[in-house]
Amino acid sequence: MLYNDYEGMMGKESVMNKSNDIVEQLEKFSSECSSVMETECKKMSSSIESRRPIEPSGLNYLEIFKIQGKEKTYTNFLGWLLNPNSDHNLGAKPLYYFLKKIVSTNFKFNLEKVKVETEKSLEKRVPDLTIEGNNFICFIEIKIRAMEGRDQTRDIFKNGDKRAKKAKKTPFFIYLRLKGQKEADCKEEFKNVEWSEVIGSVLYPFYKKAEKPIKEILQVMIYNLQSNENEKLIKFFENEDKYKKDKVQYYIKLKQIKQLIKEKEGP
Repeated sequence: MLYNDYEGMMGKESVMNKSNDIVEQLEKFSSECSSVMETECKKMSSSIESRRPIEPSGLNYLEIFKIQGKEKTYTNFLGWLLNPNSDHNLGAKPLYYFLKKIVSTNFKFNLEKVKVETEKSLEKRVPDLTIEGNNFICFIEIKIRAMEGRDQTRDIFKNGDKRAKKAKKTPFFIYLRLKGQKEADCKEEFKNVEWSEVIGSVLYPFYKKAEKPIKEILQVMIYNLQSNENEKLIKFFENEDKYKKDKVQYYIKLKQIKQLIKEKEGP
């Protein structure tokens, strides 16, 4: 393809004479890429090492039942934790932390009467978690290993917004995902939140203060969430991000090489 591009302008023989220059440039570029990727690999390794999950002190029951990668596992857990009426005896504190630190720092949430429901039907689409108070409704779509379905967040927003207007309440839309996962397609309406933010702002503060068995539950959930996120980070880095980066850099370098040939040969 490179020869064809320049054959008409400089002649095939002229391009062939410059093939050694091209090979040298590409080999140098390949070496540069290898060095960069090696450095990035070390950074990634260091990052993951520093994010080593809290090891459960007891059994990792999510792994025993093979549900550590299931979205429903984390949906039910978060619904349980954020429900003020749950048997964790933490009251509305986890919900308050979540709403103020994750959903909105400015809005004044009325928590006198709150309903926390999983997979609440919204006509065509069902958000994983719905939190409804006196003056707000928060719709949360949760992702662990699966990707967003076609028009999923758009449909949730359309139906959720309609429901909020009818109830005269302020709607919030949260897309809760692992680091490295694609953001919601409906970017303007959904706030993209990483699980690491929830761990740092909500789960970890209660984990440090909680007593058994709540502490053990939070410990297991934090461990599995971090394990899932680390796994996603590694896959994203090794496959998607690396591929895109190499392709873009290769294209840029190839254009530079073509320009170099053009300058050497003249018009």
